[in-house]
Amino acid sequence: MAYSFPQRLNTLFWLMLPTTKRTEYGTLEIGYTKGNGFWACKRTFGGTEEVVNGVTVIKNTAVVDCYFNDKITANCRLKDKEGRLWRIITSPENINGENKYLQFKIEIIEGVNK
Repeated sequence: MAYSFPQRLNTLFWLMLPTTKRTEYGTLEIGYTKGNGFWACKRTFGGTEEVVNGVTVIKNTAVVDCYFNDKITANCRLKDKEGRLWRIITSPENINGENKYLQFKIEIIEGVNK
């Protein structure tokens, strides 16, 4: 059965590629550089409530479907048009192994060190 996108590709993301630099103390410092933009289908599900250290926290997650891009990996970040950063939390799945479509899950990065 042929795969098709569940919705229109109506969300613009910019790929944020990881860069590493060794500090003078020998540790690796990870930064991100802005890569190309791409259109995707983003589906959110209202967030998930969790209690962390007695505080209720809502984790906003989404599923992203897009055309295949071998630069999108699990250690990349995505930036949306509002400037919000999203962390990829599952390895991007190459749908049917055809190098045509990708699907992965993301989580918004807010209120923590970006």
